Amino acid sequence: VSTQSTWGLFLSQMRLNRLLLVLVTLLSVVGLSLTTFSDRFSYKRFVRDRKFGGGQLLWVENATLPPIPPHPLAQIAYRLSFRTLLYHPPVISYRVNFRRHGKRFPELSKQSFPALCYTSKEVPMHCYNGPEEEGEVAAWIKSRPYASFVRDVVHHAEFEQMRQMTEVAAIYITIEKTNDQVAWENLARSFPAVEFHISTSSDVAQYFNLTSDSGILISRRRDRTLHPYTGELKREHFEKFLGRLLVNEVVEIDEYQSMFMNTGVPYLFLHTTEKDSVEALPGFYAMGPTIDRELRLISAPLDVKYAGALTLSFGIDFASVPRLRIVQKTMDGLLKWRPKHDRMLIAPEIRSEIAVFIKDWKSGELFPYFETEEEPSGVTSGMVKKIVGTSLWRTLSSEESDYLLLTYAHIEGDEGRWDGVKFNFERAAAEIDAQFERRVGFGLVDVTRNELYGLGAVLPGRLLHFPPGEKSLSDYRSYQLDGLSTGEIVEKVLSILRREDKKRRVKKEEL
Repeated sequence: VSTQSTWGLFLSQMRLNRLLLVLVTLLSVVGLSLTTFSDRFSYKRFVRDRKFGGGQLLWVENATLPPIPPHPLAQIAYRLSFRTLLYHPPVISYRVNFRRHGKRFPELSKQSFPALCYTSKEVPMHCYNGPEEEGEVAAWIKSRPYASFVRDVVHHAEFEQMRQMTEVAAIYITIEKTNDQVAWENLARSFPAVEFHISTSSDVAQYFNLTSDSGILISRRRDRTLHPYTGELKREHFEKFLGRLLVNEVVEIDEYQSMFMNTGVPYLFLHTTEKDSVEALPGFYAMGPTIDRELRLISAPLDVKYAGALTLSFGIDFASVPRLRIVQKTMDGLLKWRPKHDRMLIAPEIRSEIAVFIKDWKSGELFPYFETEEEPSGVTSGMVKKIVGTSLWRTLSSEESDYLLLTYAHIEGDEGRWDGVKFNFERAAAEIDAQFERRVGFGLVDVTRNELYGLGAVLPGRLLHFPPGEKSLSDYRSYQLDGLSTGEIVEKVLSILRREDKKRRVKKEEL
């Protein structure tokens, strides 16, 4: 992507009130090359850029054309190239074809490609050899000399826009330059999950109502709140404060459910009880600032408000916490992962266990799990078959005819109600089979003991009708059966089957 088209797209997507931020940024890098990941690499421009003292990030490929899809590290470097150009001093990114420009970089002659490398006026070429994770790459760039991740802020609008675009942003506002700026820079290198800023502008101090000579504000995007930090500029103090901002604590069932409104967002849960949380949470908080921003951390103490829901969904109870889970919502339902050695943790193990769990999850060594009863052994008698989580799709895919699946619940103290629902459905199945023109499949599933991945959340007392032909987990209709007698079930189901048959015939004739 050329520089002009990249920045043109970047600017076109911004609102007018972001133009000031961009203009100030451009003024700060006057004379520097804006060849961010340009296909047309210029060595003369590369040498000219080096004179300005900033860092230079190179994505080096030894191929005529870039691979499709792009290498994961190339995608990470491309995303970081927009951010690093804003740093002070800026880190400029390039894409280099080693076949064409290899003689300009003899220090890379023994390097295997593709490679992501960093250099600067004072620092020799060094190539990245860590995991393909954005947080790790960002931390590696921060560890290079002269690659600062602390951005100077001249106008308050710059920080306002930045904190809307990043999960956590921190700004150090000071009227006069002090030695604390070195400590602030060191903190920036330690916490890749946070965007660090600094300002000596009176406009910024006045806008944020700074009443002393200096102050630190930390912003969380999810609540748009500015949190003042008054502690020492030391890693251990700052880490503890940041951890509490980065970890969400779920205390109500509606909060727990709302966690999964965003499809594709993975969450790392630490499940505890109120008693355990006193010892377990400090270690969890400490991990917050060091974890890649793609994972959101949730502290979920089990209490009577929603302990049942968590026990069902995660297979966790009061006697087995603290425990860890990663959860991600997909279009088909929830994906859940547990550690290889899933066990009750003790407080000193929290940090190390989280690190191992995340590493295994990102490497693909862990597979999702879901709650299910054991499949019935042998051949089951009767027209209505018992379905469990692991047999749902296999059963549906083997059925060419209509399939009717009744959901029910196993709730302590309410067994009689659901036994009646099942009994009425089993009796109705025989009548439906005798009266309908062709064969129909029947099944029962306990939705409190089996997760139906692909169907999402299904309430008990519902009849799920899958039409004949090739089955799809997204192609079904749901009807309420709870509270109906055997005769009412027969009448309703026959009406549904015949009505759907008529619709299919009409549609076929139209085609």
